[in-house]
This record gives sequence, structure tokens and C-alpha cells, in this order.
Amino acid sequence: MSKKEKKNTFGSVILGGYLRLKGRLPLGYHYFWGDFFAWILKTFRYRRDVIDVNLSRSFPEKKYKELRAITKDVYRHFGEIIAETIWFGGVKGKKGAARLHRQHLVHLTNPEEFNAFCARCPQGIMTLNSHCGNWELYGGFFNYNYDDAHPLISKPSQIAIAYKQLHSRTWDIIMEKNRCRVLDSDFDGYIESSKILRFAVQHRHEQKIYIFITDQHPYKGSARADIGEFMHQPTDSMIAAGALASRFGLGVAYVRWTRVRRGRYDMTIVPMYDNAERMDPTEITKDFYRRLEQDINADPASYLWTHKRWK
Repeated sequence: MSKKEKKNTFGSVILGGYLRLKGRLPLGYHYFWGDFFAWILKTFRYRRDVIDVNLSRSFPEKKYKELRAITKDVYRHFGEIIAETIWFGGVKGKKGAARLHRQHLVHLTNPEEFNAFCARCPQGIMTLNSHCGNWELYGGFFNYNYDDAHPLISKPSQIAIAYKQLHSRTWDIIMEKNRCRVLDSDFDGYIESSKILRFAVQHRHEQKIYIFITDQHPYKGSARADIGEFMHQPTDSMIAAGALASRFGLGVAYVRWTRVRRGRYDMTIVPMYDNAERMDPTEITKDFYRRLEQDINADPASYLWTHKRWK
């Protein structure tokens, strides 16, 4: 469903408008309140049982004090995600894109390599993403290149973002507008996951750049597979992204997020396959999880541990 087809609710107009207005304030202001919110969550043990179980099972070699320190950083990072997401909602159009670029919140580290990858994959690209870093900032991708010598050869109109519709219609509308805020008003590449196959068939002769967040427990009715152990735990995963890449012969890339410091992420597009035609979707997914596990081990708190990813 495109942005044009969704009708606002009273809540999305009032609450969404308030958040967008707040988003115009400086990022430092949002970090201040993000820290306060993180302290509230930590004090009242928001999903603490889920975090504790996830961390203890994922890092069996770590001692209690180490896990406690990671937990503290998890809450802090969660507050930063909320702060950055609200601030991101304050950007719009060319002025918003310029503001986003000036902030240098996210830095695409390898535009030259990404351009070469795009040139090798005229059939389209599947990017496999995770809940590391701040996934809510993907909509600003074309503003994260600071290498004037290598401008991106792809265009925002090529982007196709797969998402799972939220139970709350109000929040579903708010998050869609927030995620696509800096994109063109007629952008129609925000696709509910149940409709992504139809979209891919309709656009099979175009070079689309698909954005999938893959590191989730499978939704009810979704294609899934046992991918073995991930973070020391038996894991079932959705394999729709791999299946789509295999069916349409897409290039596949892993998106690496690195927290450099507060207010700065590095984003690196890591090519995996130039053409995944007839590849096993499960093997593609396993390869993704191997890379993700390495990144989580390097910076455990950058991952979203507040959700049940193993059931």
C-alpha cells in the first residue's frame, strides 16, 4: 500500500503532527530526553526479563557484571534510538535532506563499492538489514554519502521498503510518515510484507533496491526455516528476503551498522552475491546471520534485545 492510499486517523493527525513539530528541535535536545526516558525504562525494568534471558543465553561466557554493563548500555541506546527517530521525523523535502546531511548522523562508508555493486546487478538488489544501529533512519539513505567524488548512481525511486503493518492503525500511519519523511511525496515503495511478492513481479524488469529487516522470529504464516544456531541458540527465521532474491536473481548485500559514538553511525553495504538465482534461501539467510552475529559480538548493546527473537 502506498502512502497515497492511507487515510489519516484523528490520532495520527494530532500525535503525528506533535511529533513532527518536536522533531524540528536540535538533536541534542532529543538526546537529553532520550537519556531521561532510558533512565525511566531502566528504573521500572522495562522488559528486563526478556533482556536478561536474551543476553544470558547469547553470551554464556560473560560474567554477571559484564551482562549488567551491557544491559545498562542497551537502555541507553534504546533511548538514543527514540531520540533520533523523533528528530528524523522533523526532516522533510530538500530542506530536511540538507539538515540531515549537515548533522552527519549516518555516514555511508563505501559509496564507490555500492555503485559498483549496483552496476553489476541490473536485475535488482536485496539488502538484508537487522535491528543493529538505528534501522528507523534507512529512509535518509541518499543523504548519507559524503564522498563528493562518488555520488550514488541509484535513485530514491528505486527503493522498496518491506514492512509489517502495526496493530495500531494510528501508529502504523505515524511510523510510515516518519520513515519516508525525507523521500518524495509520491514515493510508493513502502510495501506491506504480504504484498511484496506481487510488487516484485510487477517491477521485475526494473532495478529495485529492496530493504528487508530479517532478524525476527517468523510472523504467523510467513516462510520460515531452521537456520541452526544464532547467538548460541537454535533459531527459526523468516526467509522471504532470500526466497525473493533467489526467485528473481537479485544481488544480495548485508547492511552493517557501526556505532562510532553518540550521534554518529557508520553504514557499510557489504556485497554478498551478485546474482542469487536458484540459490537456497536458507543458505542466504544463514550467511546473513553469520555476519550479524559477528557484529553483535563486536558491540552487543547496539542490538535490540527487548524483543523475543527466540521462541
